[in-house]
Amino acid sequence: MKVGIKVFSKFLALFLFLSLVAFPLNSAESSDRTSVMHLTIGSSTLDLNGVPKGMDVAPFIENSRTWVPVRFVAENLAASVYWSQEEQEVTIVQLDKTIAMTIGSSEIVVNSEGGRYMDVAPFIRENRTWVPVRFVSENLGAEVSWNQEEKEVTIVFPGEIGAVTEVLDGDTIHVGLSDGDWSVRLIGINTPETGQYYFEEAKDKTEELVGGKAVLLQKDVSETDKYGRLLRYVYLGDLFVNAEMVKEGYAQAATYPPDVKYADLFVSLEREARENGLGLWATASPSPSPSQTTAANYIGNSNTKVFHLPTCKYVPLIAPDHIVYFSTRDEAISAGYRPCKVCNP
Repeated sequence: MKVGIKVFSKFLALFLFLSLVAFPLNSAESSDRTSVMHLTIGSSTLDLNGVPKGMDVAPFIENSRTWVPVRFVAENLAASVYWSQEEQEVTIVQLDKTIAMTIGSSEIVVNSEGGRYMDVAPFIRENRTWVPVRFVSENLGAEVSWNQEEKEVTIVFPGEIGAVTEVLDGDTIHVGLSDGDWSVRLIGINTPETGQYYFEEAKDKTEELVGGKAVLLQKDVSETDKYGRLLRYVYLGDLFVNAEMVKEGYAQAATYPPDVKYADLFVSLEREARENGLGLWATASPSPSPSQTTAANYIGNSNTKVFHLPTCKYVPLIAPDHIVYFSTRDEAISAGYRPCKVCNP
């Protein structure tokens, strides 16, 4: 009996080993990413996950504190910065966290709660608001360390923050994270593909919102899609990028379980955009007339070589000069068109 147990144990161990070799863990799924920022005293270049970013001024040390321009350090932690000239107050917003400081005052207000004090006060110099890097970074949830020999500050944030290195289209971007440059697919939305109506406008809008900027990524349930792209909600300060694209009419709501946390929000925003005629809903072109629909049971896109049912949600996105009508499915296939994977004509 003992011999049998030993043999079984060896077999089980061998099976587990071979399973790990044959089916290795996805590196994205097995790692909890942190984001790392380096800045050096006297240098106007900041490094975020290996991506260099330039400043027009350099951090310096005064009264044993490292001072940085508030906008630069905050925005590279994916926060938004607002300035009130009247109140002489700077406000930093990152998701649901708000930090407010007043020039000349050592008090800091976090999420509307005061009573916290720094031992120094922010000040204005060369038309910039300067703040102690440690205090601001730590109140945004980061850890700060100091290398005396290198005169270097390291800021480590426990989450996915990275600079957008490329915008591929309206719903796909590249982001430089701590373990490399990743393709990121925005969850819950869908923008026009290459050749479809409003493709360039949607891509340009995403470029406007996040191009070259540091963004904060959050996942829902799935880590990646079948193409290896990270599936993420994208934030920049208090801006929810996925929602903004739908709200302004640059994207449609697209629900793909199990990533449905904000599905109802996106559907509601799309409805409002349609009702207000925003973005890709601003024109009434692409939709076939009743007589055309009767004669043509299928509608093709001559640019993508895909054909659809007249009721498919992608039909309104086809540019007018790319619309082709087919009476039968065989006619479309014989013409070299392939069926849409969404409406399955």
